[in-house]
Amino acid sequence: MWAHYENGKDYSEAAIALASSDTPDGEFTYHGYFRPFGYMSRDCNVFEFEGDMYFISASNFNKDLHIYRLTDDYMGVTERVNMLFEGQSREAPALFWHKDMIYMLTSACTGWKPNLGGYSCSDSLLNVWAPISAFGDDTTYHSQPTAVLTLEVNGAKQYVYIGDRWGGNQWDGKNLNDFKYENSSHYFSLVEIDEEGKLTLRECDEFTIDLEGRGFEIIK
Repeated sequence: MWAHYENGKDYSEAAIALASSDTPDGEFTYHGYFRPFGYMSRDCNVFEFEGDMYFISASNFNKDLHIYRLTDDYMGVTERVNMLFEGQSREAPALFWHKDMIYMLTSACTGWKPNLGGYSCSDSLLNVWAPISAFGDDTTYHSQPTAVLTLEVNGAKQYVYIGDRWGGNQWDGKNLNDFKYENSSHYFSLVEIDEEGKLTLRECDEFTIDLEGRGFEIIK
């Protein structure tokens, strides 16, 4: 488990916390925290590419996104292989494959208030990425990217956007400490990509996920 580490008092650590377990629902062993090669690390994710595992995280006071190759045992980093969106202040990276392209969804940096989401794509984690394009509405439906779930339905790929809703829908400028944590939730939506590669979200209020058939259906 690779996670964002802070000290519980302020937001100054900007480091990686590392833990391991034999199973996802098992007891984890904590292995401490560190900054990869001394770089700050906050919002983060992991992604497999060409047989290797990579760690993607916001760095430099969230101004840049850094990509690191992990060691074979996933317990460390071997090198920084790319730096994306330098000075553009992107965070909350969520990655997935569509055909032969990697798509990355990110959020702008506006504190705990949601904003217009952006996406980029590339054929490799190591190459140049396309300029960021917008998706969703002005607040990404009051959410911030956390993951994209890939399902296969009748031989076709189907993608489900999962976004964090910090403090529920209390987006009135309040400090995070004023939020009711029990109201925090997730937002689900279908990701649709047209023939030209343009990505959109299909907003939904109600949905079902067929775990046996691996399908996602919007009810309303």
